[in-house]
Amino acid sequence: SGARASVHAGEAKPLHIAPNPPSAEVHGVHGFGEKTIPDPSLKVGDQHAADYLISSARTRPGELTVCAVGPLTNIAVAIQKDPDLFPTLNS
Repeated sequence: SGARASVHAGEAKPLHIAPNPPSAEVHGVHGFGEKTIPDPSLKVGDQHAADYLISSARTRPGELTVCAVGPLTNIAVAIQKDPDLFPTLNS
């Protein structure tokens, strides 16, 4: 059995720039080009994405690998909340 995924909502917009307009012409309507994907089956967790990142990294130091895409807002918020977080992540 593999690791279970977890979904947590984060910031609604970037911290210091205007949000990017949707890029359906580049990434498709659902963000995966012409591929269709099933509706998500996981429920959104109660914890904010940045707080989940911090607690996960602190619980399992050196084991968490983050593959971040987009403006990286939740990574920035996590580092603002816990400036010593970054060295605990694999890259």
